[in-house]
Amino acid sequence: MEIKEESNPTTRDSKDLRVMLEELRRQAKDRHFSRANLWNGEVNKIESELRNISFIISTTLITITASSFFINSKMTAAETTLLALFWFSLALSLICGFIEHLRIRKFFLEAARRESNAERTWSKVFPSWDEYQQFTNEVDKLYIHFKDEEIPTFLYMQLFFIFMALVFLVWKSLLIVY
Repeated sequence: MEIKEESNPTTRDSKDLRVMLEELRRQAKDRHFSRANLWNGEVNKIESELRNISFIISTTLITITASSFFINSKMTAAETTLLALFWFSLALSLICGFIEHLRIRKFFLEAARRESNAERTWSKVFPSWDEYQQFTNEVDKLYIHFKDEEIPTFLYMQLFFIFMALVFLVWKSLLIVY
């Protein structure tokens, strides 16, 4: 009975192995390239949404409340205080929203950078088996310190301040009506 010696992929340098490694390298490179583009796309969406939402909220609410302030110059001290609290809550809401968007933007930029680095690692054409294993280890190191997104605290604060601003606005309106 003949004992077959197993071939060791680290010493083997056949054409089939090199073609297989090239295909694996190309797939890994393409995957990281497309994921990097995805993260960059998300950053662009967030920046666009930030500009649109901030502009709409601030101009709409400030315009509506400013007109009531200037039209009704005979507001009581309580109404003026509630309007000031409304504007202050609105300003805090916008600040929290801006901070939340910056935090998310930073997360997506780090993810895009990580994917770009992984894609660059897989850019060497026709690696040997040892190089393939080295690339795999290098890419794994990129993900060691990866943290999932944290709790969106500033988003919750933004929603809370918008809610408080609306409460102050309704309260001021009730003072005018009654």
